[in-house]
Amino acid sequence: MTLSVTQKITKKIIENYDFTTYQKPSEFIDESWIYYKNNFDSNNTINGTIFENLVVYILAYEGINHIYEQAEVAFVPNAIFDILLYHPVYTYTLSLKTTLRERWKQADLEAYAIKNVLKASKSYILSLSHSEVRTRRKKLEKGDDFYNGLDGFVLANTEEFDELVEELKQINFIPSEKVSIIVGEDQYVNLKNIKETYGL
Repeated sequence: MTLSVTQKITKKIIENYDFTTYQKPSEFIDESWIYYKNNFDSNNTINGTIFENLVVYILAYEGINHIYEQAEVAFVPNAIFDILLYHPVYTYTLSLKTTLRERWKQADLEAYAIKNVLKASKSYILSLSHSEVRTRRKKLEKGDDFYNGLDGFVLANTEEFDELVEELKQINFIPSEKVSIIVGEDQYVNLKNIKETYGL
């Protein structure tokens, strides 16, 4: 199987990481991101894909199954979720942004839309931009911002991400029902098929 450029980079990053010293997801993200930035040419498009690949890998490594990537949800038009973890009650969507700028607004609209279909779902933005997340939080505290659907921002290279992963591990995520809640429901990934993809 021929790997794409971003898959080849992801493979090298994962192979470089010393999992014998692995302790928590945030450290994997932090160290892997530093390694990536120091060793590979990057641009915004590649950055986003690498970030997503690393988050998906570490979620799977932590034992979370049925991870949908770039998921479309029935009855939620014009929305593609970077990561979706499906449960009949407790569905989670994760929007991955290395930087936020104004793109968080689209994620908020998508979070609002999915909550109209899956009422108890939770939606978070995962980011690496401490300054932008800090700004959003300050604006929310002052009342300058409000969110229609987002449950919050999570910095992926901090303990916030570790806490989210622990929360996710308490839920038995499953493939979507055959009523096709998720478009392309057989396309979820787990650690086994991620390793097969990268030849790890």
